[in-house]
Amino acid sequence: MSEYLTAGEAMQELKICRNTLNKHIRSGRLMAYRVGRLVRITRGDLEKFVKQSRSNCRRRSRRQN
Repeated sequence: MSEYLTAGEAMQELKICRNTLNKHIRSGRLMAYRVGRLVRITRGDLEKFVKQSRSNCRRRSRRQN
């Protein structure tokens, strides 16, 4: 079974605020699961999100140069 993180734990790992985390979840860039009123994010989904974000930053910086 995958390790599930709370929204607070995910925010700490990414060093972002709740509004930013919710924005990424609503946009579909970060997969999250609702269990009742609680939000859970798997560690694997969090790692995928970080990898995708890194590759998007590299593409954007190349376009600007």
